[in-house]
Amino acid sequence: LPVSLKHSPGPWEAVDRLTVRSRFVAGDAVSGGWLVASLPAHASDDDARLIAAAPELLKAAQACLLREDIASDELGDLLRAAIAKATGSAE
Repeated sequence: LPVSLKHSPGPWEAVDRLTVRSRFVAGDAVSGGWLVASLPAHASDDDARLIAAAPELLKAAQACLLREDIASDELGDLLRAAIAKATGSAE
């Protein structure tokens, strides 16, 4: 069920309210990554944090659909719609 995407590898972090970047993590060391999103001046910290959380949210949504009790109810429909929006696939 998980869709293979070619997005910048996570984790992503909100550097500030206008910048989201990927991070390189090696052991306990974290170094600078590359720009994932540059937000417009009117963006909020909440916008940046939501974008930074996108890879983990997609992975969580895909994992939830593996549970039969979730996949077959209304929540499953919401998750499938969100996954389709994130991956650009048809619902």
